[in-house]
Amino acid sequence: MGASPSQKPGRLSHHASPRDIPEFQHPSHTLLDDNGFKQQKYQAFHQRAVDERKRLGCGNSEEMNTLFRFWSYFLRGTFNAKMYKEFCRLAEEDARHNYHYGLQCLFRFYSYGLEKRFRKAVYRDFEEFTMLDYKSGSLYGLEKFWAFHYYYRGDNRPVIREDIKELLDTKFRTLSDFQRAKEQMARA
Repeated sequence: MGASPSQKPGRLSHHASPRDIPEFQHPSHTLLDDNGFKQQKYQAFHQRAVDERKRLGCGNSEEMNTLFRFWSYFLRGTFNAKMYKEFCRLAEEDARHNYHYGLQCLFRFYSYGLEKRFRKAVYRDFEEFTMLDYKSGSLYGLEKFWAFHYYYRGDNRPVIREDIKELLDTKFRTLSDFQRAKEQMARA
């Protein structure tokens, strides 16, 4: 009696147990372990992502998207100025090519990272990128900025620059205001 198709070598069974599936972990996960950041693994992963982005173009590299996500999480707990500046530069460059995923990751870094540890210069960048994003027709950054201020529990409330304050005081006071604006933009 021959083997069934699911038992033939090279064929996957729908009944495979979890131990039959090899353990997989994306390279970005291996950058961190119990001993902290692994510089050599990061450098190799970083280079692969940047090279793929260069080869495929802005917005077409899954490795670059993973690097954006990695930066968004890693920098919250371990701030590195050089890494942060590259994150900003590449996210802004992608956004200029109408691909906003890197910028969205940057906004998530700002909203959660500044809540964890407030840095005035980084906050000023948050304001700057928020207005650039808003002027490009997106509400994502402004909504993250609003949420940061709504949930911020730090001792000293940062002063909001005037152009953003005006938007938040007149057009975007609640999450419902953002939702209505998104619906209007979708209809337009």
